[in-house]
Amino acid sequence: MAFCFSLAIATKNKHKIKVVSKVFSKHFADILDVHGVDVPSMVPETPYNDETPEGAMSRCRQLADREGDDYCVGIESGLVERYGYLFEEVWAAVSNGAHESIGYSSGLFVSDRVTEIMKLRLIGHFVEVFKPFFLCYC
Repeated sequence: MAFCFSLAIATKNKHKIKVVSKVFSKHFADILDVHGVDVPSMVPETPYNDETPEGAMSRCRQLADREGDDYCVGIESGLVERYGYLFEEVWAAVSNGAHESIGYSSGLFVSDRVTEIMKLRLIGHFVEVFKPFFLCYC
């Protein structure tokens, strides 16, 4: 009889679930249950530098604390500055309850134009969030 286990992935994104399932299926013949769980990262919406691996570990640990799954995976995407350039990296944390491991992708260069667009969106988000407070003082 083959060993079967459950795999919890800290996302509801079907693409991410499919990719993680594919990676695990290459190393483990049988997976009984693969399911995505909506888990907060406990870091900003766009994590920066050390916040990105912290987000991946936070998601993974929250799943591991729930118990009932043999493996848990947390994934976080964020920005990192290296050598004066901005890159997007994806970090993944894996736990089987007794051991944790973490790794990251190679960085994808983020151009100055994309950075400017992101800043504008951040400003727009800031204005929307605090608009009620600004209106009170006008």
